[in-house]
Amino acid sequence: MSETIETRDPNKVNIYDTTGRDGLQTVGVSMSLEDRVKMSRQLESIGVDIIEAGFPASGEATTNHELEVV
Repeated sequence: MSETIETRDPNKVNIYDTTGRDGLQTVGVSMSLEDRVKMSRQLESIGVDIIEAGFPASGEATTNHELEVV
């Protein structure tokens, strides 16, 4: 991982969510772009520090969806 989360407060827990990447690779699981955006906004609203939207190397269509989620 090229990014680092700097924690100044030893009592703070940083949350890193990979649902948009790993979760959508699960057999039988799929989400529309609209649902991915809603999920990302909900995660943001509860204070998730980093949200992985997907894996850009998997194709142009996926990359375009990830850009819309961001």
